Amino acid sequence: CQNEFLSVVLHVIDRVSAKEGEESLQQYLRVEASGEGKTLNDDAVVVWKETEEIIRKQQDLIDSLDIPQSEKDKMYVPVTPGAAGTTGPPLDKGVYEMIILKQKGFRDDQSTERRNELKDRIVKLGQICLIAHNNLQQPHGKYNALEVHFRRLFSNIKYSVSDMMTQLTDQEDLTEV
Repeated sequence: CQNEFLSVVLHVIDRVSAKEGEESLQQYLRVEASGEGKTLNDDAVVVWKETEEIIRKQQDLIDSLDIPQSEKDKMYVPVTPGAAGTTGPPLDKGVYEMIILKQKGFRDDQSTERRNELKDRIVKLGQICLIAHNNLQQPHGKYNALEVHFRRLFSNIKYSVSDMMTQLTDQEDLTEV
């Protein structure tokens, strides 16, 4: 359930195009064929396409607003959704992979530039999760069932960032007891 939650959150929040020739988030989640003969996850395909459709409808709503284009541009998601019925453009799997696999920092084959990019994206995701959690934890709120998911995700992100920072700075964390 937490993995599915993360995939939907990243689908909306962390829309970064996959690099040419690299496995996309859609392929990693088995929403699209990867050419490796892996069976598609039918449930994940349905959820992914529903989310992509919601993003597309929001884009259409933004387009219909009677405001300057410069204001519309501020509201768009970074990677434009795909055509109706598709899984959309290939998205980068880096953040999902680091959080789900609970990696202790970065892989050796990742460049410093890639490491900093992933760190920045994970920190941004963590900030959004913290805000969402704080707003959802009201006792009788309409969406309070989501609070536990955002709290768990934030906790995973907190540990992931700690591991990344230790690796990026290559120094001992003096705040650890």
